[in-house]
Amino acid sequence: MGRTATRANTANRAADETPTTMTGRPVRSVVVIPLPEASVLTAPWRRPRALDAHVTIAAPFLDPSQIDDHVVTALSVCMAHMTSFDVVFQRVDWFDQRVVYVAPDDPAPFVRLASTLAETFPVSTPGGGATTYIPHLTVAKNRAIGELRAAAATSATLVPLHARAREVVLFLFDVKSSTWRERARVPLAPLT
Repeated sequence: MGRTATRANTANRAADETPTTMTGRPVRSVVVIPLPEASVLTAPWRRPRALDAHVTIAAPFLDPSQIDDHVVTALSVCMAHMTSFDVVFQRVDWFDQRVVYVAPDDPAPFVRLASTLAETFPVSTPGGGATTYIPHLTVAKNRAIGELRAAAATSATLVPLHARAREVVLFLFDVKSSTWRERARVPLAPLT
């Protein structure tokens, strides 16, 4: 009985740790633009097992059971004509009192990527399930208000922050280990 209870507790804990969108929808796959230059903003506030600094393009993307080599190929084809781009994050902002983020000065390249992805994969959700896609880089979320204020204040001292979007990455969430697993990395065309 102890083993069964332990397995059940582990499964419940893993289910409780499944990421959700702002609207509470479970997320088991995402497409993001990693921005390692922005880790200076996110590292102090990043939770264990969370993704490194990134802007989400689609969350949830597809059900993990649907993601196979054909989907990865379609993702590569979809992104083949998209070009790398430079981005500047200058404004610190909030979603409600739960999320501190920095906004790109020019959201258009992110919106183009999300729109292109949604055209190819109509069931994917741009950005994270919000009604309107707002490109952003999350600094801290779901923490005590004092920690969030500290994250906002610290971020304000670190912007403007310059980064380059070079690729999109597809991650799958492994419920058993409560970790993200990289499934595919698709480079954007180089800047000319």
